[in-house]
Amino acid sequence: MPEIREQYQRAPDPKELVVLEGSAHAQLIFETDEGEQLIREIVRFLSEP
Repeated sequence: MPEIREQYQRAPDPKELVVLEGSAHAQLIFETDEGEQLIREIVRFLSEP
């Protein structure tokens, strides 16, 4: 997690760090229990002005 937070700090705005439970990443996360939450977070972030 420290490396992820460091990369997050260097990334330009707009940005938001959302940490989900589980260990899946990349496209595999969409097949987990966290997949629906991830989609909601993506849509919410992209819908903000």
